[in-house]
Amino acid sequence: MTRGRLTALALTAVALVTACQLVLSPAERRALEAARARWEASGITAYTVESRYLCFCGPHLLAWTRLTIRGDSVVATEPLEPLPRGAEPDLAGWRTVSQLFTTIAEADRDDILEDVTATYDAALGYPRAIALRCTPAVADCGITYELRNLQPN
Repeated sequence: MTRGRLTALALTAVALVTACQLVLSPAERRALEAARARWEASGITAYTVESRYLCFCGPHLLAWTRLTIRGDSVVATEPLEPLPRGAEPDLAGWRTVSQLFTTIAEADRDDILEDVTATYDAALGYPRAIALRCTPAVADCGITYELRNLQPN
């Protein structure tokens, strides 16, 4: 093999490794799976939870809102604080606990993310906070999901 071909192969290998790097550390992946297992073991499929997002997103998502979940669908919302001017309550954009677990797992392989951090409820395992931080090259990117006061129905 020529020196030029070896260099090309080495550069290709570096590019592939860089493109396929996971965002979560092995410990963070273990924490995710343990939390998901606690959540699934709870058997909860109907619940209310308070949530808000910190992001460049729909203004109704910025205010603490009580979500009513049935199965894997948000079926009702009740803002717990005034919505920003012009915003109306809406089901669009809200995520269930199961959907948030999927969000974390998918974020682990997202090329534009630099970091994903999550904290989980010790008893039930649901995510209490998830922060997705993008690489500096991506503007207006990133989101923090916050949840509190989950109550089974």
